Amino acid sequence: MAMDNKAEDIEQLQAEIAALKKQLGELASQAGRVAENRTLEARDFARELQKELGETLDAARDRSHDLIDRARDKSEQTIDSLEKKIEQYPLLSLFLVFIAGLLVGRLFDRES
Repeated sequence: MAMDNKAEDIEQLQAEIAALKKQLGELASQAGRVAENRTLEARDFARELQKELGETLDAARDRSHDLIDRARDKSEQTIDSLEKKIEQYPLLSLFLVFIAGLLVGRLFDRES
């Protein structure tokens, strides 16, 4: 009788161990699927972030090109306007350049 109980206990333990092994295998499989899903989500997030950064950089580049073009146009307009004033008032322009030269010369004489 004691032997029968031991044999039953051993069989019961073996059945429980087999069930635990099966559950452990299922848990490992689920953990693998969860990890794979998280990896895919992280990859998709990284791709979306890269796309958004690229779009932001493109917009910033376009904006900077627009600003440079506007600055170039404005400087060309200013130079054209100055050239016209010089052509309209050549003697006054010569006199102003002469005065500017004297002032610059005085500044350099003070520093020496």
